[in-house]
Amino acid sequence: MKLSKRYWNKYSIKIRLIVFPILIVMFVAIGITMLTNYNTKETLISMMGHNGIIMLEEFIQRIEDNTRSLEAINDSFDEHIRTVANAIMLMDDELNNDFLKTLAKELNVDELNIYSPEGVILYSNFPQNVGDRAEHLHSFFRSNQTELMEEIRKSVQSDHYYKYGIVKNLDGTAVQVGIEANTIKEITEQFEYQKLVENFAA
Repeated sequence: MKLSKRYWNKYSIKIRLIVFPILIVMFVAIGITMLTNYNTKETLISMMGHNGIIMLEEFIQRIEDNTRSLEAINDSFDEHIRTVANAIMLMDDELNNDFLKTLAKELNVDELNIYSPEGVILYSNFPQNVGDRAEHLHSFFRSNQTELMEEIRKSVQSDHYYKYGIVKNLDGTAVQVGIEANTIKEITEQFEYQKLVENFAA
């Protein structure tokens, strides 16, 4: 009996000497693993947040760049309209419908209208426009404004959409230049917000 008790005491001591250290090592290993996983998760979240901020900043920068590009394109169309109108003013002795048809093709514009000081179309590359009164330009002809650059709108004379600009001469007559919106859209659509989102997500 004493032998058996002594044997179990020795066995118990061996178990304590072997198992406890193993358990301690296991708990430490589990703790380190959990801590490592937590730190890894936090690091990934931090990296994702950092990368997200970088991506957001890049996206905002692209929007700003595209906005500036669209403004520059719009300004270039305004300048083209202004240049064409001023050039036609120098040819007032030669103006007629047929001459405006030729000029429209040569100057790469889609519509040309010459207005009287009262706002009535005198000549046009679309002869059916002659005699029409521009009610929407009434305030322009009564003002001291020398030019008006409009946003894209539907033509009063047709179902087509144009970007119009009108420049007034010293004698009160005015030259209106129209460029089809489809022409402008083809150039500007690559800078639109939806296109930017698609390119950014690709």
